[in-house]
Amino acid sequence: PRPRGPGGDASRMTASGSRDAAGTGLRVTLLGEGVAERAVAWSAVGFLLTLYLTPVVAAARPDLVAPLGALAALLPTLGAVALAARGRGVIPAVLLPFGPLAGYLVRALDPAVVAVPYVEAVGAALAGATALGLAAYVAGRGAALLERSA
Repeated sequence: PRPRGPGGDASRMTASGSRDAAGTGLRVTLLGEGVAERAVAWSAVGFLLTLYLTPVVAAARPDLVAPLGALAALLPTLGAVALAARGRGVIPAVLLPFGPLAGYLVRALDPAVVAVPYVEAVGAALAGATALGLAAYVAGRGAALLERSA
């Protein structure tokens, strides 16, 4: 029988061992450690909040619709920076701002202006969340490196 590694898996002391370690490192970099599920849940909460708050704010105070969109992008991006600073993954950093941006854009885009409003809103939210999430990940990792060197 093969010796057991720390995770209960059989240890591989072959040339493929370095590939296994690289694959594990990539997985942790992309997904983080146990945070992806929470990021999906918080993204869904943000989606629902902005989906229902946008028309309420538009009816009560139309001048606050644009700041609501900025807030929907800013708050989860700050959370993504904090996650990245703690060594969590890229995908959770992208997922956090996606839900609130998608909820806001689904309600804020005028259906008369775009051909397929929901598809274009979700596509724009995905592009925006990817840009924000990647920037948040880089900023968070940079902050973590600066903190370690200080």
